[in-house]
Amino acid sequence: MTEKPLQSYYLFSILLLAGAILLTTSCSSKKFLGEGESLVRGTEISVEGADKDPYLRDLKNEMRNIPHPRPNSRIFWFIPRERSYFRIQQKQDTTGWDRFILRNFAETPTLKDSFKIDRAAGAFERYFRTKGYYNAKVDYEVKVREHRAFIKYKVEPRRLYKADSLVFKTDDREVLKILNAHRGESNFQRGTPLSRENYDAEARRITRLLRNSGYYEFYPNYISNLRLGDTTRTHISVSLEISPPLPDSIHRKYTIRNIDVYPDHDPFERTAPQFQSTENGITYHFRNEPEIKTSRIKNNIFFRTGDLYNMDDYNRTIRRLGSLSWFRFPSILTHPDTTGGYYLDYDIFLRPNSRFERFTNFEFSYSRVQNITSLLGFTFSNSLENRNVFGGSERLVIDFEAGIETALRSLSTGNTFNLRIGGDLTSPQFRDYTGMFGLANNIRIGNFRLLSDDFYEDIRSEGNINVNVNAGISQYQQFYNYTFLNASYGISLQRSPTQFYDIRMLGINYWSPRELSDFDELVGDDVLFRRRFTKRLLTGFLFKELTYRYDGRPNRFGESWSVLANLEFSGHEIGIINSVSKLISGDRLIDQVKLGRDTISFAKYIRFDLDGRFHKAYSPSRKLALRGFAGAAIPLSSSTNIPYIKQFFGGGAYGIRAWQLRELGPGGLIDTLAGERNILFYQSGDIRLEFNAEYRFDLIWALEGATFIDIGNVWNISSDADPVTRLSWDFYRQLAIGAGFGLRFNFDFFVARFDFAYKVKTPYRDPKTDSYWAMRSLSDLGFNNMTLNFAIGYPF
Repeated sequence: MTEKPLQSYYLFSILLLAGAILLTTSCSSKKFLGEGESLVRGTEISVEGADKDPYLRDLKNEMRNIPHPRPNSRIFWFIPRERSYFRIQQKQDTTGWDRFILRNFAETPTLKDSFKIDRAAGAFERYFRTKGYYNAKVDYEVKVREHRAFIKYKVEPRRLYKADSLVFKTDDREVLKILNAHRGESNFQRGTPLSRENYDAEARRITRLLRNSGYYEFYPNYISNLRLGDTTRTHISVSLEISPPLPDSIHRKYTIRNIDVYPDHDPFERTAPQFQSTENGITYHFRNEPEIKTSRIKNNIFFRTGDLYNMDDYNRTIRRLGSLSWFRFPSILTHPDTTGGYYLDYDIFLRPNSRFERFTNFEFSYSRVQNITSLLGFTFSNSLENRNVFGGSERLVIDFEAGIETALRSLSTGNTFNLRIGGDLTSPQFRDYTGMFGLANNIRIGNFRLLSDDFYEDIRSEGNINVNVNAGISQYQQFYNYTFLNASYGISLQRSPTQFYDIRMLGINYWSPRELSDFDELVGDDVLFRRRFTKRLLTGFLFKELTYRYDGRPNRFGESWSVLANLEFSGHEIGIINSVSKLISGDRLIDQVKLGRDTISFAKYIRFDLDGRFHKAYSPSRKLALRGFAGAAIPLSSSTNIPYIKQFFGGGAYGIRAWQLRELGPGGLIDTLAGERNILFYQSGDIRLEFNAEYRFDLIWALEGATFIDIGNVWNISSDADPVTRLSWDFYRQLAIGAGFGLRFNFDFFVARFDFAYKVKTPYRDPKTDSYWAMRSLSDLGFNNMTLNFAIGYPF
């Protein structure tokens, strides 16, 4: 089959599928309605005062998530989804195609239902009352025209009840003393709304406060509902009463009496422990010779005999013991005893992991760049993990990786390959070897510490030391190759279930590139790129890198957020030394070092990137995924530039998918010869902006579908860069746009992804059409204009 018929075949297939869907979903919905029935075609919600009050405006936005009659959504913005539902429901027998349409394109019709309309008004009214508008009133009106119903809800919030002061009432003097001592932490400060949300937060605060003060058996049900004072005042005094645990008259504090630890527990083994020792009030019971230091266990238990019960210490102990690589999930049994007092006995069961674990992984990748080239890749990785290397639950991972990628149409251009070997040692016992964490805790900026007391305490108690070393070599066809050696020291901290920090206090990276036969032909007279492509030493002796990750949990509306931020410095200490030296003597001390015959320059820059993601699940089978990315690498002096390996790049299976990896940018640059040479692209930039949106839906069995759009580019900021590649005020003209569809095979343990992308808008004007728009007609949807990406896992 020739290229032209092949292109026409794919275009015809796409049009045929679209036509089938249109035929299936088209025809008027009115003919399916009975007498007196109407379809909801519009729903409007107005809240009095929302245009002036930010609090009311937020409540109005949240109301959209409260169930209420709303119009059916549409396919292609003009075909209501309920039409196909009506048509298929009239059939006696449904086909597989019908079920496919029902599952992915149809919606149950939203008919005018007086009961549901009235129920929604009641839900709106109750919602406002829970937010502090106790006298809120909701009215509605329904207008019907030709079987079309339009509903308008009108919310009159009336007065917002706000707190003046909070009073605690209880006959338990000790409890009252604790609550009054922490009154300033209350959620009912003067001016705060008297809402259900604030009440629930206050109940959680009180419960946590008292359980951290020894009250093991205190629960939220002992807290009364909010009691209001004089409601005629602008701000209202409120009170909460703490009930006693009947038949007792006061709540009791519990003291920890015994702590027994079973470090080699096996639930299937009935053999009694053979070894026993007691240290610092903790008794250890071993069935066999101890394989782990008891001091390491002790340092991760945050309570001692004689202490009052503390819920946070209990939870932190479970979390820290569970993070030790030598153990599986810990189990703590609590035994209250009220004989002669109020005591707690703890039994801590720790089940050991296997000492060694081996992991082997194979990955394939394939990408087709329009009609230019096809790339086939294969990666093999193997790692060996020792979970208790020094007897203190230290984890050592030795890993090896090898990969190769080849251009299928021209094997003579050479292959791309990489080899890497590395070691990663993690110790669960924090030590501030450089003293930088303690120093940061003592440095004040105004009224704030550079490292807060709470954060510093979390690092000391829950931080893990990490040392990482890796080295390798990579070659990119006949363009270039490079060797690298990286070493770093820092800490990692899981501060909460959703927040993770990785802080590299010390880091050294050596990068040594070498030009190959095609290098001059490709780069030509690009002097800036040649300067970036030199041997570099990337250093951080006081601080190297900070990585922060937030993974939010889905809320009740199926929405979740995640953020990944990274801040990296290199050579800032060198810059400080040179600045001081130049100030004193007029000379710079250090700019480069000699290693044999080589001269290696210090890289001096600051690099920051932010990756934000949002997911919305409309149903188990339909989801929306959004991602925004912004990154910048800035030299710390006018005489330096960003090393090539630290620049940003666009394109690829995890970026703007219509462009091959490193094909896009910088700015409006176009390499007209890259396709002819049939080699990999090398473009990069100092700035990267990107936005991606993807709508995912189930098809059949393990097959999922997706439609997506990608927008973005990379730019240079160096003054000696080509003007067309530099970021300017009209950068939006150079935003590339790609769109397409994807097929994903979701096998739970992994996802195989095929994405078919088209260039919609290029960052430069096409010399032939003098237009930025690459997608100008349906004929541009041919196979030859498509970029095919294959990868493992979702793109974001």
